Amino acid sequence: MISRMISKVIYLILFYGKHLPHLFRKENRELIGRAGKVLRRNGMIAIEDYIRGRSPMAEMFAVNMLANTEAGNTYTEEEYKEWLIGAGFHNIEVIDIAKRAASS
Repeated sequence: MISRMISKVIYLILFYGKHLPHLFRKENRELIGRAGKVLRRNGMIAIEDYIRGRSPMAEMFAVNMLANTEAGNTYTEEEYKEWLIGAGFHNIEVIDIAKRAASS
């Protein structure tokens, strides 16, 4: 499944919106690793997700994922950073969209 998710095209930006909670940790590491290989130099990966330990919705979403998917879960900021750094990403920034939207 992962081998079909990213083609051999070179991208400037990749966006994953609530996609990673559907996968096992190992699959996420592989998927982000492949993303690092298909992005242009200075390309960007944007991941929109419930981050366990940052989002009050993360725990409930994790229960829903565990009940309704084979691999589902939510992951911590540290796990995302580990996967991203392992894939060669740097300047990793976490932006709390809900707080940002509320202050606008």
